[in-house]
Amino acid sequence: MPLPQGMSVRQHTRSGSKPPRMGHIHSPPSTRCGSPARWRSTPRGLHAAAWLASDQHDYATATRLFEENKALRRVLGQTEGETDVLINAARQARAAGQYQRATALLEDALSRHHPLSDRASLSSARPELSFHEIGLVLRERGDFARAVALLEEGLELHRALGDRVSVALILLGLGDVARDQGDGAGVREYCEPGLAILRESGMQ
Repeated sequence: MPLPQGMSVRQHTRSGSKPPRMGHIHSPPSTRCGSPARWRSTPRGLHAAAWLASDQHDYATATRLFEENKALRRVLGQTEGETDVLINAARQARAAGQYQRATALLEDALSRHHPLSDRASLSSARPELSFHEIGLVLRERGDFARAVALLEEGLELHRALGDRVSVALILLGLGDVARDQGDGAGVREYCEPGLAILRESGMQ
């Protein structure tokens, strides 16, 4: 089933590549922020560097940076980023074709997001990443019904949070499922608004 014009942005998910990291990759710091080494010594810098390594499939480096970030945040009395190591490990398992392990790791990450009840905590925890990643894994396993159910749960959550970029990411995930099922109308239904949000946000 051919994609509508402009939908090729998501073709990479069919070839086994990793999904884009909307909202996690930060641009390199400007000179006014100090040296790169100093920037990487901050929780935000470590977090961005870790996700960049994960995006580049350097999972060992990503794991080390996530652990450093988690340790630094604990010293600072912060709790964000507790699930990052799980998601990175799930990506590594998925890349190795270990879909059962990837699913289990992502389910663990999701279970840790659910106790977060206030919107500020949920927004900083970025649970849409867990929803999107597990939806991707389930789609690749052919479990379309469960993939759609989890993606729709994430969509509802992030619409309530007003997090439009996360909504766009999950809409594109639903478009991937529709495409795999030969549902051209579903592809347009999900991907067109998802891509529109990304264009409005300057991310496409």
